[in-house]
Amino acid sequence: EVARLLKQVLNLPDADLKEADGFSDIKQANGDEKAAIAAAKFAGIMTGQGGTTKFDVKGPLNRAALAKILKISAELSGISASSPSEPPPGMEEEVGGEEE
Repeated sequence: EVARLLKQVLNLPDADLKEADGFSDIKQANGDEKAAIAAAKFAGIMTGQGGTTKFDVKGPLNRAALAKILKISAELSGISASSPSEPPPGMEEEVGGEEE
């Protein structure tokens, strides 16, 4: 599910489905899931659980994995995760109330 959302939101290019074959448990994924997983793996966003070759298509996504995915996705989008005080590109306008 997350891989499919990332592919759509980040407009990830299609990748060779062989990219997804590196995961030992990917056989249970359907065609769309496998394409999204291949694209996310090719982009370097998803690499397997705990440095293994297991993807766990139907398994839960923990906070640490989600944080890593969001950080890499932000960097691919040109948002620096190392400087959170700076607004993302296109959001430079000041937000807040009026000065008194």
